[in-house]
Amino acid sequence: MLAAKSGGRLVGLDVLRGFAAVAVMLHHHGQYYDELYPGRAPLSVNFFDGHFGVELFFIISGFVILMTIERKATVWAFAVARAARLMPCFLAALALATVILIVAPIYFVGDGIRDALDPTAEGYDIATYFAESNGT
Repeated sequence: MLAAKSGGRLVGLDVLRGFAAVAVMLHHHGQYYDELYPGRAPLSVNFFDGHFGVELFFIISGFVILMTIERKATVWAFAVARAARLMPCFLAALALATVILIVAPIYFVGDGIRDALDPTAEGYDIATYFAESNGT
């Protein structure tokens, strides 16, 4: 049914994961097409049900995580291996985002967060910014 690759991966799950990712991408592209390309004719196809790709992706991920845990001696060994795999990318992305926010915030975010991060700005308060942006 789900043929295994040489690395112990299940090909069928990889295919389903790919379909889920494409469904989400098409959904977001169709949903925001007018904002991305104002004045252009909209796409002839809109993938309204693409959000189900997220649910499918979570289901597959849960299944794969359980398969991975079964291959480890303890849950602690799984947690350490998972952190060792994910943390370097997370920390690199965090460092890059921090540098971009500090060096050139105006190109990536609106004035509100730039002012909230600027201690010389009137009303400097990052907590207030996030409370206002959430509508509270």
